[in-house]
Amino acid sequence: MTTKVTFILLFCVLCYAGAAEVGSGIAAQFKQHLAKHNIALPEQEFALRTRIFADNLRRIDELNAEHHPHTTFAANRFSHLTYEEFVAKYAESSSTSANGSDSNVRVFDVQDAVKQSYNDVYVDWRTRGKVCKVKDQGQLPYGTVFAINSVIESIYAIKRGSLIPLSEQQVVDCVNNQTFTTGFNYARLTGLVPEGAYPYHASKGQCNVPCADKVKIDDTLVLSENTEDCMETVLRTYGPMVVAIHVNDAFMHYSGGILTTSNCQNGWIGVAVIGLGRANDQDYWIIKNSWGTGWGEGGYIRLRRKQNTCDILHKPKTGYIK
Repeated sequence: MTTKVTFILLFCVLCYAGAAEVGSGIAAQFKQHLAKHNIALPEQEFALRTRIFADNLRRIDELNAEHHPHTTFAANRFSHLTYEEFVAKYAESSSTSANGSDSNVRVFDVQDAVKQSYNDVYVDWRTRGKVCKVKDQGQLPYGTVFAINSVIESIYAIKRGSLIPLSEQQVVDCVNNQTFTTGFNYARLTGLVPEGAYPYHASKGQCNVPCADKVKIDDTLVLSENTEDCMETVLRTYGPMVVAIHVNDAFMHYSGGILTTSNCQNGWIGVAVIGLGRANDQDYWIIKNSWGTGWGEGGYIRLRRKQNTCDILHKPKTGYIK
């Protein structure tokens, strides 16, 4: 990953070397941006990053014009990065997030699910006290780990009544080849200690699990057919689930509203689906990310529903607890 990011940075330097200088107003705005997000830059990178920031502001204006009035985009902690750098730092490959053969699975019956209908157009497990706070994976592509832990936290709270933040660092240190399959299998076989017993520090270290009570799952719950109707019923009747979705630059700059983008092609991220709703005649999923609360709607995004937006139907699943 380091080599990949270094190459992209070198490519950016070459691309921007001949670009026109930006105005002093943009430079001042960029300094405010760095201070707001506590970003430290080497002095030799400042001119390059200022030009990248200016280009991102132009792209944000374009996105706001394209998606007005139902989605908004704004500068955030990623705005000093090119989109290529953003993908290299935060996105994952499809094999990382979703591939692999599940063992000890329990299948949700799609045929029973599609026969049910609901009058309530809004479901949000946060309002029931079953979702932990938004976390921050830092500058590492561990979204899959955070998504799995998030849904296990929620399912355990639904089944056992206690909402316990679980340790992502344990999984980062102790599980190689981070996928939905390896993550759920580890939670089933070994169990997860509380976050406070094994705090996250955004780097991989030695596996050293402390002696503490662990949360375990019994199986992985999968869908016999991947449909959004079935996802809806699982969410309503059982609880949150993980999905792998494609991203694009609209995700990078997303600030609020319902994202209806259709051109999602670059890389995957693992996220947790924790609710659904409808606004302005548009159905949406409520998705919990792990990029901190400064991104999106307090760390969440509302994504258009019923149109497989950004390939959300790519192997949804969750933890099963009896």
